[in-house]
Amino acid sequence: MILVEVLNGDIEQAIRFLRKRFGGSGLKRDLDRHAYFIGPSERKRLKHKEAVKRLRKLDKKREYFKEMATRRKRWELRQEQFFSLQEKTVRSDSAPSLAGGNDGEGTISWRSAVNQPDNTNPFSRNP
Repeated sequence: MILVEVLNGDIEQAIRFLRKRFGGSGLKRDLDRHAYFIGPSERKRLKHKEAVKRLRKLDKKREYFKEMATRRKRWELRQEQFFSLQEKTVRSDSAPSLAGGNDGEGTISWRSAVNQPDNTNPFSRNP
């Protein structure tokens, strides 16, 4: 039995406290279940129905996390390709140009390497 004391005549707070206590105890579920007689076959059917519902919910979660893992792998692959593209840029021993472009001495800037169409660039729009 759940007892709630009303302090200082604050009935609203007592009702909130009662709802919190009542909801967590499982008493409402028991009252609903014993409101009328349920035969054994009906009980089995309800149990099976709840199991199917629970499994569908788990399948949805699995699909969601599988999709998130796939997206994460795709993102990591793009990052890996992006950083490998940066490593491909050729730098000579000469000082880099201040303009940031190709100065003709073997130094290729990052931007000019990215703008060149090739199949290794995951972000290029040209197939």
